[in-house]
Amino acid sequence: MQPNDRLSTTNYCLADPGRAYIVYFPEGGKATLDLTSAEGMFAVQWFIPLLQRMVSGPVPLPGGDYQTIAPPFSGVAVLILQKKDH
Repeated sequence: MQPNDRLSTTNYCLADPGRAYIVYFPEGGKATLDLTSAEGMFAVQWFIPLLQRMVSGPVPLPGGDYQTIAPPFSGVAVLILQKKDH
């Protein structure tokens, strides 16, 4: 993974484009992700730093477009997207 801050409006993103993304949300809230060059569906997981806990997203996120997403909780968050095999 390489830093690619232009892929997220939070300006904090590590990416293996088309395969995996880690996005830091320093203040929670919404962010828009540039997944225009990523095809397929991505499994969503959230890391809650204050609780040292992972939470799975309820539905996968599709690639191929810009996506707006927000953590399902308030405060600092880390989004982890991994391409689904099928």
